Amino acid sequence: LNLIDRVTDLLEEGIDIAVRIGHVSAPDLVVVRVGQVRRYLCASPTLLAILRTIKSPADLANAPFIRLGGLVSGAQLTLQD
Repeated sequence: LNLIDRVTDLLEEGIDIAVRIGHVSAPDLVVVRVGQVRRYLCASPTLLAILRTIKSPADLANAPFIRLGGLVSGAQLTLQD
């Protein structure tokens, strides 16, 4: 049992089965959805006071954020309705 927080090449590392969170794009793998992960956008009261009223995703364009690198790629958030 390996518990790791990085994307691995299952075939290259000799792993027979894996549970992954997120999109799987490897065409040579059999993928079966077994669940769903909800992600939440959270902020402290202090940050919300600094940002003032948030009415649209654009209001968060320059807000600082902390991300879990294994789940969110890149240095920006993509928000959907």
